[in-house]
Amino acid sequence: MARPSERTPEVEQRIIERILAGNSLTRICKTDEDVPALSTVFKWLSEDEAKRRGGKVTPGEILFADQYRVAADLRVDYWREEALDIADDGSNDTYTDDNGDTVVNHDHIQRSRLRVQYRQWLMGVMAPKKYGKAAETQVNVNSETHVHNHVSLERQKLLQDRHQAALAKR
Repeated sequence: MARPSERTPEVEQRIIERILAGNSLTRICKTDEDVPALSTVFKWLSEDEAKRRGGKVTPGEILFADQYRVAADLRVDYWREEALDIADDGSNDTYTDDNGDTVVNHDHIQRSRLRVQYRQWLMGVMAPKKYGKAAETQVNVNSETHVHNHVSLERQKLLQDRHQAALAKR
């Protein structure tokens, strides 16, 4: 059976829903017979970007590329939730062997660790402001050094106001 190549709102919505469920576009296009090939979806995204660059988007029009971008951003939050579930699931960390002894399943534990770490890495790459490594500050203190961290109340208020303004712009 040939894959569909016609661009319809239903096909676009199916892709967006699968992305929101945590799937990669590659997986969606490989496993869902009702979705076109990956190259076709990339072509649609490229056409939308060209339409936007060419100023041919009407006010209020939401393109598939816009929906894709939002879904991809939200998928990162799905990965966070999934990583938490994987880390909290200890159901296969042990098993009972043929002698009735409880045995630690190191392979499963290592695989779970890898799955969590890979999701964390993806989250940091895809949403570095939200999930990337925080800037590290290194302070070296020896017996002759005293470190004091004092910020005046006025400075604290200024910093809080700036923080609130930055959050409001999101």
